[in-house]
Amino acid sequence: MCIMNSEMGTGTCGFKELNHTADVAVEVWGDSIQALFFQAALALYAIAGVRDEVEVHTTSKIMDLHLRETDMEALLIAFLTEMLYYLGDGILFNPQEISIQGNSLERN
Repeated sequence: MCIMNSEMGTGTCGFKELNHTADVAVEVWGDSIQALFFQAALALYAIAGVRDEVEVHTTSKIMDLHLRETDMEALLIAFLTEMLYYLGDGILFNPQEISIQGNSLERN
């Protein structure tokens, strides 16, 4: 179970924005791979200006998501890329609804 305090950058799960001269950078941590992906998704939404947790839990469309990659890092990148793509169309979803097994991710 995560104990979060994103604003302070502490707890067993969370994220914080880091100073970066040319781009946006975040540090993300979690007490499980599921929690890490969830926090990474929240960080992406925060950077995109979706700050209200209610917005994150509201979907304008139901979508299935099935990703398989060679390793966990590639899976995280693919997941965030998909979220960014759907966000461009105004589609938000609750990242807690994902399931990760091995190097595969699904949301049904």
